[in-house]
Amino acid sequence: MHQTQLCPPAGDQRYREDFQEASLTAQTQPHEAQVLRSDGARIPVEISTSRIEAGDTRIVQGIFRDITRRKLAERRYRALFDQMMDGLALYEVIYDDLGPADCRCIAVNSALERIAGIRAEDLISRRAGGLWLRMNPQDLERCLQVGAGGPEHEFEDTWGDDGLAVNVKVYSPAPGQFAMIVSDVTERLRTERALRMTEARLRLAQQAASVATWEWDMTTGAWRWSDHLWKMSHLNPTASGPSRARWLQSIQPPDRERIERALRAAVDDRSPFSLEYRVVTHDSSERWLVIRGTPVVDDTDAVTHYIGVVIDITEERRARERLVQAQSKLDEIHQFARIGIWDWVKASDVVTWSPGLYEMLGMDASQPAPTLDHQHTVYTPDAWLTLQALVSEALATGRPYDVELAMVRADSSICWTRIVGRVLTDSQGAAIGLHGAVYDISEQKAASEEVKRHRQRLSELTAALIRNGERERRQAAMELHDGVGQSLAAIKILARQLRTQCEVETDTFDRLLDLVDHSIAGVRGLTNELSPPVLYELGLGAALGWLSESYRDRLGLSIELVLDPALGSVKAESGTLSFRIARELLMNVHRHSGVAKASMEAALRDDMVMLTVSDKGTGFDTTLSATGHGERFGLFSIREAVALAGGTIEVDTAPGRGARVDVRIPVALSADADADRHVPGARDDGGEMQ
Repeated sequence: MHQTQLCPPAGDQRYREDFQEASLTAQTQPHEAQVLRSDGARIPVEISTSRIEAGDTRIVQGIFRDITRRKLAERRYRALFDQMMDGLALYEVIYDDLGPADCRCIAVNSALERIAGIRAEDLISRRAGGLWLRMNPQDLERCLQVGAGGPEHEFEDTWGDDGLAVNVKVYSPAPGQFAMIVSDVTERLRTERALRMTEARLRLAQQAASVATWEWDMTTGAWRWSDHLWKMSHLNPTASGPSRARWLQSIQPPDRERIERALRAAVDDRSPFSLEYRVVTHDSSERWLVIRGTPVVDDTDAVTHYIGVVIDITEERRARERLVQAQSKLDEIHQFARIGIWDWVKASDVVTWSPGLYEMLGMDASQPAPTLDHQHTVYTPDAWLTLQALVSEALATGRPYDVELAMVRADSSICWTRIVGRVLTDSQGAAIGLHGAVYDISEQKAASEEVKRHRQRLSELTAALIRNGERERRQAAMELHDGVGQSLAAIKILARQLRTQCEVETDTFDRLLDLVDHSIAGVRGLTNELSPPVLYELGLGAALGWLSESYRDRLGLSIELVLDPALGSVKAESGTLSFRIARELLMNVHRHSGVAKASMEAALRDDMVMLTVSDKGTGFDTTLSATGHGERFGLFSIREAVALAGGTIEVDTAPGRGARVDVRIPVALSADADADRHVPGARDDGGEMQ
């Protein structure tokens, strides 16, 4: 073959050098070239040269091998090599006298470049000492052993600073070589770690919530459940695996047949189920569990599995029992207290009554309560109008209401009730209904009416007592005026006549006349106090003013007086009682306070006479017994009179702090029944007692 048939022709110098080397040495390394055929096609060949000696003659022999198929296989291998999803690196082992000592990278695919973030040219021909892989020394030793004919090796490691997690499989493709298949498992490991964390959290959540999961394979009959179900069912997991029989074994015998029957019915109906049952714990106590399951179907609508949960509801069950007991006790309390509870939902117009409300109205508790629009059937017409207005206002303003209304029982009798209602709102504050209570106050109402009647009767009796007392006082005043008073007047007249007829010392007659005048003034004052004309003619205000002036002149008691002009309209029994009390309180100040000054205020407010007498004297101890203390007896008498009149009295005093007495007396004790009032001392009969 002429060397011009070799391609490329420019490589003729290399071919000449190869033959030259072959003539000088025994053998040269084969090299590749292309042969140009007569049809113009180029054929890849491998040329191996060698020297043959025949005596003194040297012949260079060249062997040409067609490597077309090998080149095609190499291209396919390279394409596969570069297109692999996993990284691939090929290494040749370097030996020393003791065996495998190092390795050199001879090939790297693009996947490894992508996974590891390196370039092939930075890795090719580099030894292990400069490997980009921060390989564990033990794993590197195992790789060299694989290249030297040892068994395959697989390991996982983290390479680089960015936490790249890889799975590495090492095998030997040819003697003295090993290949590393590198898979990026970073996401898988992260997912596995996340899955383990999720499973751990799930186990923790199941334990905290006392919830376990289970699965029943309907095709094989196999059961699988979470570890927590063993603990909840108080079963030993080492005895045998999960099964339907083992689960049924954990159920209390009285519940077992019921649960098995209900479970079989649910499976036959292909329906979900929720069943409550009891288990016995290791300490022989009892706990309640609920198993809930739902069917899973395949594309053919066949049930392949049942999956579900088991929940420990012991505390919920106990709470439910306590709630039932509490509700029962509450119903009893409502029954004894005659209280009913009601609710109204605005959206559905549904009204709910408690048993106590049905009983209060004598209605059948099995029947639904009337809706809000039909509540008029259980109220009187006036009460229904009042309730409608209150409900409308409550829904518009959100304010609660509290009102007494008459309701109609089933037997048409009237039941007086106190109804309390408040508005229920949603999270945005919009009214969604009403809630409240109904109190049966029929007995209280009747008792209140009876008390009113008794008070009215007592008021009438008190007024009668006051009238009778006034009659007696007027009678005494008349007898005092017409008897003693007139007698003293006659004595004065006779004394004057005797003075002119007899020659007696003038001083003696003057003393006698002064004594008679003083007696006449005393009788006149006593007569006015017993039956003051000003009280009957001008009213309470004028009478208190007269009393204040009288005590100032007679007793030297200065009184700071504040009077309401409206007191002029107060007459009759309430005016008389108020005057007597004011006189007694002022006399107590004069006798016991140790001061010569007092204050008195009187006013008319809300049909009550408001009387206040105060001083800044010695005061007294209200906790001491009245025995031996005259001033306390006077207050005792006043308390009795005020109580009979339906009024109130408050005493504020202490030793050294003075005293204040507040009295409240109803104006309308009774109608005036004494039209005939004779006022002693008011007549103009020419006598001295006028």
